Amino acid sequence: MKTKRLLAILLFCPLLAFAVGETTGLQSWFDTTDAWITSTSTSLTGAVARLAAAESTVAAQAATTAALQATVTTQAATAAALQVTVGALAARVAVLEAAPPGTIPPPPPPAVGTGLTGQYYNDPGTGSFFTKLVLTRNDPAINFSWVNGSPDPLVTPDNFSVRWTGVLLAPSTGNYVFRTDSDDGVRLWVNNVQVINNWTRHAPTADFSAPVALVAGMQYSIGMEYYEGPGGATCILSWTPPGGVQAVIPKEVLFPSMPAAAPGAFVLGTPPRPGATPP
Repeated sequence: MKTKRLLAILLFCPLLAFAVGETTGLQSWFDTTDAWITSTSTSLTGAVARLAAAESTVAAQAATTAALQATVTTQAATAAALQVTVGALAARVAVLEAAPPGTIPPPPPPAVGTGLTGQYYNDPGTGSFFTKLVLTRNDPAINFSWVNGSPDPLVTPDNFSVRWTGVLLAPSTGNYVFRTDSDDGVRLWVNNVQVINNWTRHAPTADFSAPVALVAGMQYSIGMEYYEGPGGATCILSWTPPGGVQAVIPKEVLFPSMPAAAPGAFVLGTPPRPGATPP
C-alpha cells in the first residue's frame, strides 16, 4: 500500500509542476494581451483626437473662406454703387455743360414707380417649376393673401408660381432689411444677389435678409419668386428702411423697368433669369 502511495505521489508531482508552469504562462500571455489592448486603445484615442482637431481646422478654414467671399461680395456691391453714382454725376455734368451760359437747368423730376411686372404660371405637381405662363400683369406691390383663392381666374387656386421682376429705387442711403411673409416657397434677389431663400412648402412664415446697403436715388434690380402648393396662399414683400419702420414696399419705389427720369443711371446687375436657382 505504501509503495502504491509513493508511486502516486511521484507521478502527481510532475503533473502539478507542469500545470503550475502552464498557468504561469497563460497569466503572462493574458498580461501581455492586456497591455497590447491598453496601448492600442490609447493610440486609437489619440487618433480620434487628432481627427477631431483636423475637422475643427477644416471647419475654421471653411468659415474663413466664407467670410472672405462675403467681404468680396460686399466690396463688389459697394464698387458697383459708386460706379452708378459716378455715372449719374457725369450725366448731370453733361446737362449743365450743354445749358446756355448763365443758366442752370432744373434737376429731373423725381421718378414715381408703378410696381413690378408679375408673371403667373400654372404649375401642376408641386407648383414650383414655372411650367405654363398664363398671365402677365403689373402689380403695384407684393402684398397678397389669397387664402384658398386664386390671383386671377386664369390661375389655378393651388399649384401655381409667380415671378416678379423690375427695379427698386432707393429713397435714402443706408442699410435696408427685407422681409418676406409666405405660404409656400419664396426667394428674393436684390441687385442680382439672393438675400432670402426659403424654397420649401411651409405654413405662413416670415424670412428676413441681412442688411443690404443701398444709395439714395440709385436703382437696383429686384426679383422675387414664389410658389404655392395645396392649401392657403400668402405672399408679402416688406422692408425696414434706414431709420424707418417695417412696411410693405410701396409702388412709388418699384418700377417694371428703368425709370426714364434718371439720366445716367443704370440697373446694377439683372433680374433673376427664368428658372434661376439659388447659388
